[in-house]
Amino acid sequence: SHTGHTHTGPSHRILTEINDLVPALNPGATYYAEGQYITPHEYVWCQANPTQCNQYNNVSYRRYTVANTASPFVFSTGGSVTVRTKTAINAWTGATLVGIQPDPANDGIGTIGYKVTNPSPGVWHYEYALYNQNLDRAISSFSIPVGAGVTLSSVGFHAPPQHPGWTADGTAGNTGYSSASWTQTQTAADMTWSSETFAQNQNANAVRWGTLYNIRFDSDRPPVTMNATIGFFKTGAPITVQIQGPSTPASAGVSVSGRVMTPDGRGLRNAAVSMVDTNNVKRSVTTSSFGFYSFSDVPSQLTYTISVTSKEYRFKRVTMMITADLANLDFIGQE
Repeated sequence: SHTGHTHTGPSHRILTEINDLVPALNPGATYYAEGQYITPHEYVWCQANPTQCNQYNNVSYRRYTVANTASPFVFSTGGSVTVRTKTAINAWTGATLVGIQPDPANDGIGTIGYKVTNPSPGVWHYEYALYNQNLDRAISSFSIPVGAGVTLSSVGFHAPPQHPGWTADGTAGNTGYSSASWTQTQTAADMTWSSETFAQNQNANAVRWGTLYNIRFDSDRPPVTMNATIGFFKTGAPITVQIQGPSTPASAGVSVSGRVMTPDGRGLRNAAVSMVDTNNVKRSVTTSSFGFYSFSDVPSQLTYTISVTSKEYRFKRVTMMITADLANLDFIGQE
């Protein structure tokens, strides 16, 4: 219904920052308009007919060109055609797109996109896109591992502006959704961007239906595959998504030592002890006559799998991150 509140020019329309449209301020930019049909009955059909479900193909997009130096702008298709049943994020050239579906039986889908470039020697540019196609729970945080020695610069966050509140607009208190930028928080292990929580503000600036937010930064470290953590606004536990992020430089070497023993606690000689890191680099030593072993100059801040091989006994493997000198990492054999 369109009753119960006063309409203004942008009511029920797409709201965009003028500076995002001025061609001179966005050299090389391309623009895409996306539309989505909302058909509630499809959910009911999919619940009853899961093998015939196609409720996620309701989005299409088309490329547009933008002209003029100020509002009103002129939008033209330039002969482009509508790309049917695809979301506009698919037009991002060179990006890797990862679909997310945190609760297939009860909620919608989204996409995490990323692209890493090397604009100049020693500088890597990281760009991430958080797209919510139809997740009712909404996306409220994005976190990536950032280890010691990693420098981030030119950090940016971009989200579309929200409409001001009006009577019966569907938001809590009719105040409209917040347009506040996400908060950036760094710990010793990661960097997180996040909106307010649902408990703090039901109108917080979460990534809601049909919306895409961007996070970007430069780093002095080349990319490596890692897991990002996606947090949700209304409900649901966070999930992890494989992306690329800045690698952690190798730290000063540390030592790892311990003893390999028989089931009755005697030292086991000539047992092979191996350490394999996440880059599949293997280091091996042999125990002394009393079962002692030692590794030196081991790169820290990496995860290792440590195992023991013996003709006489079986040993449990240990997987752990090594951050400092480690002593008394002992292994006891099993018959």
